[in-house]
Formats: sequence, structure tokens, C-alpha cells
Amino acid sequence: MARTKLLVDATTKSKLGAELLAELSANLWAMDCQSCGMPLRWWTKPALAVQVVGDLGRAALHHRRCQPEGWQEYPAGADDAFTRLPHISWRGGLMRFATDDVLVFLVNPYAEVATLRRKGAAWHAATLDLFSEVGMGPEFLDAVFPQPALSVLVDEDRISAQVTDGAGVEHNWHISPISPGVRRAADKKEWLTIAVSTLLDPRKPFPMINVLPMLVATGQIRLGAARRFYTERAQRLRLSDVDQDRSARQIDLVLPILRTTLRQEIRDELLTAVTACRDGDATLIAARSAPDRRVGAVVIAQPYATTARTASGQPAHGGGVHVLAADAAEVEDCHALFARVAEHTGQSLTRLADEPTAQQRAEDYRADVVIGTPERFRAAYAFYRDDREDWSLHETRGRLAVVLGTEVRERAGDLIRRYPRVAVI
Repeated sequence: MARTKLLVDATTKSKLGAELLAELSANLWAMDCQSCGMPLRWWTKPALAVQVVGDLGRAALHHRRCQPEGWQEYPAGADDAFTRLPHISWRGGLMRFATDDVLVFLVNPYAEVATLRRKGAAWHAATLDLFSEVGMGPEFLDAVFPQPALSVLVDEDRISAQVTDGAGVEHNWHISPISPGVRRAADKKEWLTIAVSTLLDPRKPFPMINVLPMLVATGQIRLGAARRFYTERAQRLRLSDVDQDRSARQIDLVLPILRTTLRQEIRDELLTAVTACRDGDATLIAARSAPDRRVGAVVIAQPYATTARTASGQPAHGGGVHVLAADAAEVEDCHALFARVAEHTGQSLTRLADEPTAQQRAEDYRADVVIGTPERFRAAYAFYRDDREDWSLHETRGRLAVVLGTEVRERAGDLIRRYPRVAVI
């Protein structure tokens, strides 16, 4: 914790009291002056300036030469009297628990500023109340229920956490660069936990195992689950996604099956287009005929389909392939090709139904390869997302989405943003 030594005037001491001042000392961090934006030097005490409008207050740190310590009180309703504080610092870090690949985005959102509220005759620190208002809570249970106001965006080299309110994005924090291990952990979960606390600087060393229980026990944290989304750049395929030797063997197995099924040779130009797509460039494959693109979908999907299960043969979190097709006829044509391959590989395969039974809902997303229209995928995902049952495995299924055509991609809308890898062919 900070334990920042502060310059405090007599009026502020009288108004806030020793206990609240000690709390501010532990939760305020002398980083940048809120007047000039320049660093607050460690060898000088920052000045604590408090502004109050009615029952709401704001305490901020300044160079004494820029803003001396003091108490400024304005009449209720004069909200515009608050000085704008454009220099607020934040600090964030990612905690990864390797035992179950859980990621926690831990952030201190207001290093040099604290929100105060008056209750009766006493003032209290209320910085974390701002996050309680968007659905974040002080208990571990709050960390597993996704809140509409929270989201996490995974880009190629960074992870960003956002908090929105009715007017738009209220907070946007990012951490960069991210390691391959962090990216793999993010891909396995449909949501990440955002944890907000002003008691520590996440960039400085602290006891990784004990810090969260300590913050929860003292009520110094707010937790919330944020749904995970991806940028298009982060979704591009990479040859490094899969083991190349194993992938080559799988493709060598698949090609003869497809040749026999189609009763024709697969041309080198198509294989060149497939290779380019597997390395992030779908231009060539997207220009091919519909039959060629279906063949390409099978070849592209194969390395990802083989990693859809754990070593014990169970469906893996964050695994599997989803194939989005234009209509029922296209679904059937794709299913016929994938089925011939599945006969030899032992992979599971399913088609999404318009009106699935309860058994189908329970089993569909567990398949290694799932084929359907965008509308069927959207309906299935909405069911898993909103149902009270534990569908956490189903929600995370679909590491790769193969989308057959840009028109199908447009129909999928924002649903496509949940997939770690996407190939629009």
C-alpha cells in the first residue's frame, strides 16, 4: 500500500478526521501532480487539496507550488466548480493463476485522486462506490457473473479492459505486451475477471497468492466478470497456432479422403490458397468457387479440430471449430465433406438445428466441429449465455470460426468477435 505522507491543512484535518486521513494516506499514490501533470517527487510531500460540492468531495494530490493544501467547499448544485483533473494516473497488471488458467485484470484506477462522500456528519472514502454502481462487488462470487458494463478486448499485442456507463466508455485500461501464455489463457475463457483496488500498485511486486483474499477480507476491492472480445487483427490465423509437423500429417491424411469423396484431383492453386489462409491471408481462398471454399474449410479446420479435446478425450475449454454457412443447403454440403473426414479421424461432428431439443442443446457445442447458419449459432450462444445452468464449457467452445463468405460474416455481426481465430473465406 502507498502510505503516502501528505501535507494537510488544519481545516481538512478537522473535517476528515484522523481515521479517514490515514485511509487516504494508504490509498493515494504520489505519481503525477493534478495541476501540472509533472511527477510528484518522492522526497517532497504532496499537498492534499479537497473540493466539496454538497455531500460529494474529491481529494487530489498536487505540488504545493501548483496547488497548496486546503479545503474548498461550494454550494450544492455547483458541480461545475470541481476542477478538472486531466492527469489522473492508473496502474494495471495481469494475474494469471496457472492451476486453472484464470486471468485477473487488476487495476488501480485513481492513483492520485479519491472520491469522498458525506454520510451524516462524517466523510467516507467512496472511490470504489463508483464501480459498485456498474455491478462490481466486494466478494469472490461477484467475479464470475459477467456484467453488461464490463468488457475485455484482446488485440494482437495487448489486452484492454473497459467500463461503460449510459454515456459511453467511462474507463479504458490496457496492458501490453501480452505473452503467448496469457493469450492462451484468455482464449480458454469466455470472460475475464476485472479487479479494482486503490490499495496497491499492480506494477510493483506484491504477494500474488495472498493479495486478492486480503483485499476481499478488508473490503478494499471490487470484482466483476467481463466478457471477452477480439479485434480482427487478433483473430488472424497463424501457422504457429498449431504444430507444423503434426498439421502436415493431418493434411496428408485428409487430402486423399477428399479426393476420393469428390472423385477429382485437388489442384495446387487451391492448396496454395489454403496455406496462405492458414497464415492469415484469406484473399486467394475467398476468390475461389463455392466447392473449392468448402474443401478449403475442411483442410483449414483440421489442425484446430484435432485439438478440440483434452488428453483424456473430453471436450476442451476454448477448443473446437465452428463453420458458419449461408443456408441449410450449404450446411448440408459442408457436413457431407466433414463427415467423410470424421469417419477416418474419429472426430465428432454436428449440425445446429432450427429448433433443437434439450438433448441437442446439451450436446451440440461439445462436438469437435459444429456447422450451422449464423442465426443458429447466435441462438445457441444466446441460450448458453442466458440460461441458469452451468454452460461455461459450451460458451468457450469454438477456437476457430470458418465463415463461408463475407455476407455470412456480416450476418454474424458481433457474435464473430468472441472467437479467438476467424477465417472468412
